[in-house]
Amino acid sequence: LPNTTTSGWTLSVPVENADAGIFTGSEGLYFYNSSTPGWQSVNTGALAQMTGYVTRFPVIKTIEFGGTLNNIVVTRNDLIRTTNPNNYGWNYVGNPYPSPIDWNASPGISMTNLNNAIYFRRADGNIASYVNGVGVNGGSRYIPSMQAFWVQVNVNFTEGSVTFNNSGRVHSALPFYKAPETRAMIRLRATNNTGNNETVVYFDDNAINEFNSVLDACKVKSDNPADPNIYTVNTNQDEFS
Repeated sequence: LPNTTTSGWTLSVPVENADAGIFTGSEGLYFYNSSTPGWQSVNTGALAQMTGYVTRFPVIKTIEFGGTLNNIVVTRNDLIRTTNPNNYGWNYVGNPYPSPIDWNASPGISMTNLNNAIYFRRADGNIASYVNGVGVNGGSRYIPSMQAFWVQVNVNFTEGSVTFNNSGRVHSALPFYKAPETRAMIRLRATNNTGNNETVVYFDDNAINEFNSVLDACKVKSDNPADPNIYTVNTNQDEFS
């Protein structure tokens, strides 16, 4: 883990019964509590499966996990959407395997009551997203080993779940090993001297004028206030990546 990021490294654990003590010496280890909502620190004890964590070390650090590598079906069935206080359905999950997984894999990945998009926080604070074959700001259907990412419970539900199994695992996330996904789209990028940000408009026969939980990704803005943010809106003022 390089120490070049100010926002921390986002990760999940690839083994059974990982202990928080692995991160001793860090500037903190946190998970997102969707009930509060807010970040909550972890100091001791076992780390949860398929949960996203954030940490940062003041020096370059190598983390060594011991124990049994995850090679089982893993489910998060505690994903929630609350209105008081409002968490807007955001839940922080993670790839539980020591290999990449394919978000498009079926039956390798199944979900209930979730929007189809996933969101990654990059080391520079920008947010990458992926939905229905379209990546923004570097987002991809391939989720790297130990990568934490955001999912969102649909506005019509109060709870959701996601399940991963070995059928969703892939040997490599390099794009030239995979079939290309091409479609008519417009990709716009805003750039300044600190970073860049993208939005994509693409064309699909099943699209509607409102937010579509299968085809659309809502806009999640960069953590770095100096970065530009570009997005599209509809007549309801919904913001899209």
